[in-house]
Amino acid sequence: MCFTETPSSIFLNNVFIFFFFNIGAMFACYSIELFQRKEFLQKITIQDQSDRLYQALCEVDLQREKAEKLSLLDPLTGLANRRHFFSVLQVELGKSVRTQTPLSLMLIDIDYFKEVNDRFGHVAGDKVLALVAVILQDSVRPGDAACRYGGEEFAVLLPDSDRNVAEKVALRLMEKIRCARIPVGSEQIALSISVGIAALTGGSSKTMEDLVRQADEALYAAKNSGRNQVCLADEDYHLAGAMCD
Repeated sequence: MCFTETPSSIFLNNVFIFFFFNIGAMFACYSIELFQRKEFLQKITIQDQSDRLYQALCEVDLQREKAEKLSLLDPLTGLANRRHFFSVLQVELGKSVRTQTPLSLMLIDIDYFKEVNDRFGHVAGDKVLALVAVILQDSVRPGDAACRYGGEEFAVLLPDSDRNVAEKVALRLMEKIRCARIPVGSEQIALSISVGIAALTGGSSKTMEDLVRQADEALYAAKNSGRNQVCLADEDYHLAGAMCD
């Protein structure tokens, strides 16, 4: 017996085929979209993680730079510390020898600082140190290097400067500090400094130790001569004399 499909059965078959085709197509589109969404989310996640990692690395670098910078500074005054100052001094000394240009070193001591601490306390003493540091920074020229040398002592390195230039800088600094006052309660703290200067001329054979020792001896002479004055050492490692105010 032979069976033939009626138009209605053909129509139903076509409807079922069309229905399942669309279902399959929708599932395929959904699968593709789901895959693309997952891929997109993975890319976003990876990018976000990369951004976070980059920011974290930048923060680490920033903190390291801050730590390195702070390691070169005196925390109270903000000036270079002694270790960093000697590094700068070594570089500038070598440059002075190569270019045969003068170089001067000033060592500065706050007069009677111990008495200030004993009478007014260490908080007042810290204020004195901070104020001297500010005046020092305002008095030196661009290119000069200032540091807290230790305790109540400071140092200033003056590249391309002979003894005469260094003396003028020292006298200007002394005048500014002499005019400064630090209020403590109802009293005013007056200040003065003693300065020792050593210098080398272009082509000098002095070492860094020679220059520091000579400046230190000049400072010692200034303090022993009554303080509040500048003492300069000559090129032959002798003290040329003290200039009293």
